[in-house]
Amino acid sequence: MHVNLKSNSDVKRQTKNRRRRKKQLITKRQTRQTLPRGYNKFLHEAGGRFKIHSITGDGNCLFRAMAYFVLGKQIKHAFIRDQVVNYVCENWDRFKNFTSEEEMEAYEKRMSSASTYGGEAEIVAFSEVFGCKVNVFFKDSPGREPLVFGDSSTNCFVLYSGLNDYGHYDVLLPTSQKTWDLSHYKISIDSLRRRTKFRLRHVL
Repeated sequence: MHVNLKSNSDVKRQTKNRRRRKKQLITKRQTRQTLPRGYNKFLHEAGGRFKIHSITGDGNCLFRAMAYFVLGKQIKHAFIRDQVVNYVCENWDRFKNFTSEEEMEAYEKRMSSASTYGGEAEIVAFSEVFGCKVNVFFKDSPGREPLVFGDSSTNCFVLYSGLNDYGHYDVLLPTSQKTWDLSHYKISIDSLRRRTKFRLRHVL
């Protein structure tokens, strides 16, 4: 009888691979649940019409959406997270009442970890760091007025779905000339990305 003995390193590697495949499967399921097949539009009852740009659902979705707005791609979400978290910590007296932690160090440790969900405090910080206005629409309440963070003329639109504490963010791209000046929107987003890339050219 032949017995195949696996080394500890082989077992650990297989276990790690199984965990990675399981995490990837969960991420795919989250994305499918967030954006069902064929559902690529969002119509707000006040007249806003948007195309949904799907964002990966892995706990980093808010920062992925932010990265898309200011850099044009999701992949830089970890860098955007660092920028936002650092800003919150630098202005802790303003932000501490909007977080669940009493101590800045605890907040920094939690929010600096990949896949930690972001919320209103991080949206406010993002709007101030990058000079834009974030409009949050709600998938389950198309008649609800969006939450608006910031006062810039550069608008970023996101669609929130799911539970209050563990929901998902997708990017919304306006498609209706009646509601939004599409040419101004494109110009302002392009300008936002140029400013961001120039300001961060030495660290990106």
